Amino acid sequence: MKYTEQQLAFIKENSKLPRIELTELFNEAFGENKGAKAIGGLCKRYGWLTDKKYWNFSKGNIAWNKGVTGYMGANKTSFKKGLVPHNYRPVGSERITKDGYIEVKIKDPKTWRLKHIHVWEQVNGKLPTGHCIIFNDSNRKNCDLSNLQLITREENARFNKSGYSHYPQELKPTLRVITKLDITAKQLSSQ
Repeated sequence: MKYTEQQLAFIKENSKLPRIELTELFNEAFGENKGAKAIGGLCKRYGWLTDKKYWNFSKGNIAWNKGVTGYMGANKTSFKKGLVPHNYRPVGSERITKDGYIEVKIKDPKTWRLKHIHVWEQVNGKLPTGHCIIFNDSNRKNCDLSNLQLITREENARFNKSGYSHYPQELKPTLRVITKLDITAKQLSSQ
């Protein structure tokens, strides 16, 4: 939108007014049909700000939402005591993550834990730092304790980096032993 020098001077001179008022004056003075957003955008580009008295509360003004209950979102009276949300899941509930792992709810209100780690920790205690639990049969939904194995993160990284995860299931136990031997050999050679 092109503005003449005279129009720009008029807008700059009256830029302290609220944008709607300025737009009405501008359209009357120049016979235009500009919108308040167009005039407001022009003022913003040039850095011509409205007068603060038009958008600040002055002493004694009352906020438009004072005394309105329930309109501004949830508050202490929005929910009745004892009502359970429709999406509540009890402790012990399970869900599947987007990666295909099972999560189990272990505590209210919303504490979830990966099931394979939770099952392993129930028997063996807290998962050691720098370790992870893998599935022997590569089935993320088989959380049977006999299917879970504790390995170091380094072993897991080397196993996956070597491309062993794409080998047939029967070879994987042997490949895990080879990975452990590689790590041990590297550690011994660096000493």
